[in-house]
Amino acid sequence: MAARWNARALLALVAATTGCGVEPAAVVARPLILIGVDGLEWELLLRFAGEEQLPNLSALAKDGLAAKLDTLEETLSPLIWTTIATGKRPEKHGITAFSFEDESGTAFLFTSLHRKSKALWNLFTDAGLTTDVFGWWCTFPAEEIQGEMVAQTSTRAQIDIASGSRIWKGNYLAGLPRQTWPDELSARMDAHARALAEQVIAGADPAAAAFGKPAHAVSKLDERLFGLVRSAFYADVLFREAALDVLKEKRPFDALLVYFGVVDVASHLFWRPMEPQKYDHPPSAESIADFGRVIRDSYRWVDEAIGEIRRLAPDADLLVVSDHGFYAASLHDEFKDDGPRHDSGKHTQSPPGVLIAAGPGFRRDPLPPGATADELKTIGRVEDLLPTLLARAGLPYGEDMDGRPLRRLLADEVLRAHPIGSVKSHEDDAWRVSREEALARFRDFERNFETLLRQMDEKNLETLRALGYTGAGLNEAGPEDDPPPKEPPAKDSPQDRKPR
Repeated sequence: MAARWNARALLALVAATTGCGVEPAAVVARPLILIGVDGLEWELLLRFAGEEQLPNLSALAKDGLAAKLDTLEETLSPLIWTTIATGKRPEKHGITAFSFEDESGTAFLFTSLHRKSKALWNLFTDAGLTTDVFGWWCTFPAEEIQGEMVAQTSTRAQIDIASGSRIWKGNYLAGLPRQTWPDELSARMDAHARALAEQVIAGADPAAAAFGKPAHAVSKLDERLFGLVRSAFYADVLFREAALDVLKEKRPFDALLVYFGVVDVASHLFWRPMEPQKYDHPPSAESIADFGRVIRDSYRWVDEAIGEIRRLAPDADLLVVSDHGFYAASLHDEFKDDGPRHDSGKHTQSPPGVLIAAGPGFRRDPLPPGATADELKTIGRVEDLLPTLLARAGLPYGEDMDGRPLRRLLADEVLRAHPIGSVKSHEDDAWRVSREEALARFRDFERNFETLLRQMDEKNLETLRALGYTGAGLNEAGPEDDPPPKEPPAKDSPQDRKPR
């Protein structure tokens, strides 16, 4: 069996409830794999699946449960992915934006230590369960959990200081401390990062295999935008490798979480060549030929990664979720090589995300043949996922969570085995104080981050350049940049989005 049950998953738990009458339950949960795909959009997924481009997602949707997932009104990645992990909205979990300013006016990104609520990996650790977490938002610095964690870096290097707010996604930086738990995992991840950089430097760029090579001279605009896609792609490659290491070595786990961000970046930047007929200022024929498939190719790569994971863990329950959908935007804007960057795809109007569940622990509600996105049911909200996964494991959800367990996602056998229970809260004052103390200790490290980068030797700097940390990396704003307008402008209205 490729993925084995963890012996610690056999527990006797008393769920403290408020009058629910829950008896102690023996928890025998098969492994859970949660794959987060930023920006996965149902309409595009169905379009590409209809073109037979997504065999793995298609098979999962036809064999398991396929539904929409409502999201937050501010569709910002750190907010939503932290809500998915905690069951709480930003005002409770504390990650309320990409960045904040301290008392001196210095900008910092929110980190794992700013999170005021326990995440799935903390709650599973408390219950003696093993969780592996790779690439999830706001996990830097990596936390001490029962399992492994590879954090996507969240540092001041991701803030465009000149504009004060523009953010790009985190990656893995070889040689940078506190990106992994346990610490010794960094040696393996550093090796993965250097091997990837060596491929790029040697001309065997895996991005070329995934996206193809341009057949024409590339404009400065396309070069700049595709550099951001490459950087997100390389991060996903490394987080995928971390997950595959666990599965190939057949290490037992109760939950494995991995995040992929390239679909979101591609959808922000390359919607215009994918659907040029929608734009007042379409790209050139050469740009359409070379970059019109970037979004489709990002979906295809994620589908392949999901297939690899599924083949190595066929007995696990698998859940694929996205934080929001997407739509064509900036339809009337000009896109110039030397002008400000306009995202041709956006998600500021909270389009629903994707939820696909497969495995005996989940109820079956397959995707009907020929179904459209509009015909799909909405199963719940992003804040409902964590309470549901706790219920699946026989653990109580917190009454202070904003979400509630989704009974219609869980199989009847799971609900019979684990009556849903609750506790008032999973956090106490001691835990909160420990977080504040850890954050105070971390601030010196964060303030000195730029110094740490300068101290890296030339080989590491070459690695950084190969993986997009200069040029289209540190010095170029990424797609996770500007906060959504309170009222979206008319040019991005639903009328502009139809038909697709």
